[in-house]
Order: sequence, then structure tokens, then C-alpha cells
Amino acid sequence: MINKVVGIAIEDYQDDKLDKLANCKTDIHEIINVLTKEYEFDDVTIYEDMNATTRKALLQSLQEVFKNAMKIDTILVLFAGHGEFSQITNTGYWQPSDADSSDFTSWIDIDTIKKLIKASPARHIAIMSDSCFFRGAYKHSTKRI
Repeated sequence: MINKVVGIAIEDYQDDKLDKLANCKTDIHEIINVLTKEYEFDDVTIYEDMNATTRKALLQSLQEVFKNAMKIDTILVLFAGHGEFSQITNTGYWQPSDADSSDFTSWIDIDTIKKLIKASPARHIAIMSDSCFFRGAYKHSTKRI
């Protein structure tokens, strides 16, 4: 069994219309520090620089984490960054570092995250999201065990 934490902290965005955020990195590091003092984790990975937090890089990284997990593994994903809601798709999104503020196709939609989780063999997966408009993830349980 592997206990894994994946932290994603996005403060800087390529699009000037997306405000720089001040405390995402600090928040993720502090949460992980608290968790690692109380619980044992075998693997802690933090994505926080511009190249590691693009849409493509994040989706590839999350896909690898979820795909390579075993049934008995525990995975905690922590996200701190901008989020947005599209009236067109009626869906909430995370905005990666390369997001175009006016184009929801450059964002990471909640349904994609849920599909990655559902496809994972791991039975113990949790997401903590410090972003706007992630509420759509909680409409239904993503996976029953």
C-alpha cells in the first residue's frame, strides 16, 4: 500500500487577465507539513512551477498517478489556484498556469478529474480544492466501493 499526496499550487499565470495569487504555494506546503506530522506518506509530490502546472503537464501527471495506483493505495490531491465556471458547459474548472481566461477549453474541467479518478484502481482517493467553482464535483459520489 502506498499513501501518496499530490500538491498543485498555481500562483502565476501566463494570461495577464488572471490575477497572480499570493498564498497557494505556502498553503499547499503548510497543509502537507501538517499532514506529514500526523500521518505517514510514502510519496509527496508538489507541482508549483509554470512548466509543471500547464494543462497538459497536470493532466499527464494526474493520469500517471491514478493509472499506476494499486487498489489498496491512498491518494490525496490538493489544489490551490484559480477556478472558474462556464455557463456554456455548466461546469466548474481548475485554471492551469497556461489557461486562457476567455477560453474554457484551456482549463481542466471537473468531469475530466472525475473520469481519471473513476478509471483508477485505487479505492481511496480524495481531492481538496482551494479554488472557485469546484462545487460541481460534489453533486454525486465519483466512485462507490
